[in-house]
Amino acid sequence: MRILLLFTLTISVLFSNIVSKDVNGGGGNFLSIAYFQENTKAVVAADFAGIKTFNVTDSLELIDTLVLDGNVKDVVGSKSGNTLYAAANSGGLFVLDFSNGNTLEVINSFPSSGQSLDLSIDTEAQRLAVAEDALGVSIYDVSSEQEPVLHATIETKKEVKKVLIKGDVVVTSYRDGIVEIFDISSGVSVKEYTFSNFLNINQMQWYEDYLVFLDGSLGLFVYDISIAHLPLLKGAFALEGGLGLDFLNERGFISTATSSIYELDLNNVSQILFVNSSSVEEQINEMVVEDAFIVASRMDKSFQLLTRETQVACSNEITYGKNPKTKNWSKFFSGCDVPDGWVQSHRVPQSLALQEENVISEELISSLPSGWHLLGTSAQVRDFSVFQSAESVWKFKDSVWGVYTQSSSLSRAIDRATYPEFSIIEAGSGFWVKK
Repeated sequence: MRILLLFTLTISVLFSNIVSKDVNGGGGNFLSIAYFQENTKAVVAADFAGIKTFNVTDSLELIDTLVLDGNVKDVVGSKSGNTLYAAANSGGLFVLDFSNGNTLEVINSFPSSGQSLDLSIDTEAQRLAVAEDALGVSIYDVSSEQEPVLHATIETKKEVKKVLIKGDVVVTSYRDGIVEIFDISSGVSVKEYTFSNFLNINQMQWYEDYLVFLDGSLGLFVYDISIAHLPLLKGAFALEGGLGLDFLNERGFISTATSSIYELDLNNVSQILFVNSSSVEEQINEMVVEDAFIVASRMDKSFQLLTRETQVACSNEITYGKNPKTKNWSKFFSGCDVPDGWVQSHRVPQSLALQEENVISEELISSLPSGWHLLGTSAQVRDFSVFQSAESVWKFKDSVWGVYTQSSSLSRAIDRATYPEFSIIEAGSGFWVKK
């Protein structure tokens, strides 16, 4: 059964302005940013100028510079935030202690006969991938953060431009736009798939479990690679000149060559929507987006703090809120009623859309939290495999309660003379699901 609400109220968040504060930072090409949220520090790979550490406050203060043996091309932080890894071109991989939150100290290094150009870390699997140009990729186990151990290597036929790792999946991109996916689950790299439809990949990142490419000539592409050798394009957004990319609260942020920042709604990656755009003074090549600000490195070799000013207003429109702990969506009559810290969206999330459209699916039943749920269906239900995640299903017909369950112990305990089993739910009827 579908209930139509004629009067609703919600919240609309507008980006009224971006206020920038710059710091020159003493030279160098600012290539990548590692942001440490706990102590509000930004560590920047500054090429020939080494590594620069900034205190991200209203003043955006440069507090430390460390020059390494080799031009620093990329930096990433560890799971604890106490360790930084740096790819320093001909200098190889450096491991640095950052436990005091202000200054860096080299505690380990791994020289390379090639050039260490790019890094990717999976903080859950505790693996670090190092792109070493023509040598391929080295994968380190960093469960002991400051003492990496070589886990696997991937030999490539081309010079690796960027690398990405998640569990046993490694993705590499090359200067000619080719992308390859590798599986290292056995300790030996196995090539699973080759992409060849890109022109100029500027960014390659994970968004949740999706693989995302930002092509500077084509736009944003989102792939499902749950089956590594059969990647599935889930969504795309056409955009020229994309440079920087980051994600926050189911939104994607793209900086462009036209000195703009685009905000996209990624609530449904199959239907990516434009939300907003803001102008900035210079091109931004890398950025980290937080709730109230954006930390950015600019093409003119300076570092920048962009303040995101928001303006809140209520309007006659339903809003949906996602609980950050349970990951479940709820509908609110007013966006002002959505609890602080919850993700908000004006679009119906897929799990709720299925429920509102009365489509009884395995995905819908699985998304229900523990407890009792009254559902309705506009279509007859015969395939009861959709209820495999439920403890029991109940319906009331002809003054009799019937129950269906896949639990053998519960089935034995039910008095079937009183609560008969049923094998069909009629169209237009309601029923109870116990999770």
